[in-house]
Amino acid sequence: MVVMARLWTIGAVGIVVLVVASCSTPATGSIHGLLADCGGIAPGGVYPQSGTVSLTGNGVQSSVHTRDRGRFTFDNLLPGTYVVYVGHRHYPEQSVSVKAGTRSTVTLCIAIP
Repeated sequence: MVVMARLWTIGAVGIVVLVVASCSTPATGSIHGLLADCGGIAPGGVYPQSGTVSLTGNGVQSSVHTRDRGRFTFDNLLPGTYVVYVGHRHYPEQSVSVKAGTRSTVTLCIAIP
C-alpha cells in the first residue's frame, strides 16, 4: 500500500512538472517593425503619419495600421517565415523569420515625396 502511494505521488509530481514546463515556453512569436523613408529628406528618415502594413505566410493573412511614428506589430504568430509588405503591390516587401518566444524586427523603406 505504501509503495502504491509513493508511485502515485511520483507520477503526480511528474505530471505537474510537465504541465509547468509546457506553459512556460511560448508557442508563438511576433514581428515588430517600422515604416520609414530610409532615403529620407530629413536626417534619420521621415516617418509617415499612417499606413497599412500587411503580412502573409504560414497560412496567415493580416493587415495592421501603423501607430506612432510608423511603428507596427504582428503578435501571436506561429514559428515560420512571413512576408511583410506595404500596399497592394507588395512594395516594399521583406521576408521575416519568426521563432517561438522571440520578437523579430523589420524596417520597411518607402519613398515619401
